[in-house]
Amino acid sequence: MVTKVLNVRVSDVDNDILNVTWDWGDGSPTETNTTGPALIAIRVYNEHMWDPEIEQGTGGFNVSYTLRVTVDDGHGNYAWVNTTVTCVIPDNFGPSSDLEGPSSPVTPTESVILVAKANDFEGEPLTWTFVFNDTMSDFLTLVYYTPASDPATWVWNNITHVFGSEGLFNVTLFVSDALGLNQTGLHNTSDRASVWVAENQPPMNTQIFSIPQDPVINCTEGHVDVTLIIEVYDSEGDVITAVWGFGDGSPAATNSTPGGAFVYTFRQLHMFTGPGEFNVTANLTDGVPGNEVVEFLILNITSNNLPPGVVLFSYAAHGAPGNLHVFVGEDVTFEILLTDAEMDDIELVVDFGDGSPPSYYNLTEYSDGNVSCQENHTYSAPGYYTIMIRYTDNEVGLLDHSLEYSDTIHVVVDDVPPTADAGDDQVVYAPCTVYFDGTGSLDNWGIANYTWTFVYNGSPVVLWGSTPSFEFWSLQTYHVWLTVTDMSGYSDSTIVTIEVAGFIPEYLPALPALIVMVLVPLLHIVRRKKGVI
Repeated sequence: MVTKVLNVRVSDVDNDILNVTWDWGDGSPTETNTTGPALIAIRVYNEHMWDPEIEQGTGGFNVSYTLRVTVDDGHGNYAWVNTTVTCVIPDNFGPSSDLEGPSSPVTPTESVILVAKANDFEGEPLTWTFVFNDTMSDFLTLVYYTPASDPATWVWNNITHVFGSEGLFNVTLFVSDALGLNQTGLHNTSDRASVWVAENQPPMNTQIFSIPQDPVINCTEGHVDVTLIIEVYDSEGDVITAVWGFGDGSPAATNSTPGGAFVYTFRQLHMFTGPGEFNVTANLTDGVPGNEVVEFLILNITSNNLPPGVVLFSYAAHGAPGNLHVFVGEDVTFEILLTDAEMDDIELVVDFGDGSPPSYYNLTEYSDGNVSCQENHTYSAPGYYTIMIRYTDNEVGLLDHSLEYSDTIHVVVDDVPPTADAGDDQVVYAPCTVYFDGTGSLDNWGIANYTWTFVYNGSPVVLWGSTPSFEFWSLQTYHVWLTVTDMSGYSDSTIVTIEVAGFIPEYLPALPALIVMVLVPLLHIVRRKKGVI
């Protein structure tokens, strides 16, 4: 398509209005422009697009049109002029193309993808011709068409084919942007792909082996790391997948190759946590039904497993060292911390020695090499009780793995409430920090809590501890309650009075002299301002 803007100068000695008619010479309708009075020459413009019909795939020539411009004044007077408009048809470039087949052998029943693409400079419709050859003769020709595209843009036209028999096949692709006789030379490009078709062979492999060959579980780490190794190869270059079974009940592991006819080495690391004889398997397949290969390795793992041990047995007791005790009816929390070098599951039985049913645990969650449990227990009668802990990791190894641990707990009765003592009443002078003293409070087994309460400036105040303090600024008499609580929850309360005064007594006699020293000079100044001396 060619678009041009054209103009012509017209005039009339009679100053008539002129009609300018354009005949474009390409069969399209004429167009007329009307001017104003044209005594003085007037330039008239018009625009037109020529769209010569060009046969697909041709170019490199010109197409000419005769443009005729006619002018009339409406009184039967005419004038005209002819000119030639030339449309230059550029050279037409042929397409470029590419064809790719599978890089490894395929089976006779496999649907093979042939990847075909082409690029035409002008973006013209394309004709795709695929010719199949069995190295002796052409046996199949397939023709496809694709519509026009954006110029210089790759267009894809992939096809699939099932060859049905073994052998070497060549596929030639012809791509043309021309029609009929013009499908020659640059307008017809070709590419070739070879496809090797053969029955798929199963993967080949070597026997598997392990490093180390005679694994021993480390007693401090609780496991042994074993590397299982096997070499594999597939003649068709298929992706080989190995599924490992370790014979110890753990989940299977999977390895795979990226594909290609190369020898690959699979190395699979596995952690064995217990001794025994394990049947390790490697199930190899290239994804083709019937092409599975299984290899076996009998792995004998020994162990020098160590028994578990008690790291901590503790409970919150009262009293001084040598006289620790808990109280009847108290909910006592017992904490037990066990360790095992191999981090085996530990079965634990706790008997509190008072005839209550034992508690059973299966400890499996390790943290920093230890497992723990907590048990709350309440004794209903005073006395000395032997707590017995029985534990095992159910493993066979060094030493005895079924063990016991015991401890004695002293249970006492506390039925005597405490006696609260908040100290002496105090008189202080604001501002002042008051120190409370509840150390005189008594209990036969010891006081667990001191709570002081009072109201200051309309708000409640709560203090804790045997000797807290508080800063007073407001003048008032305060009644402070002290409540003490012992280990068994018994409590007692008392009150102490804090009187906060405004002046320190030793300065009271000096107040009159101070007033005289301030007021006499002030009165003298007032009298002078009034004219009285």
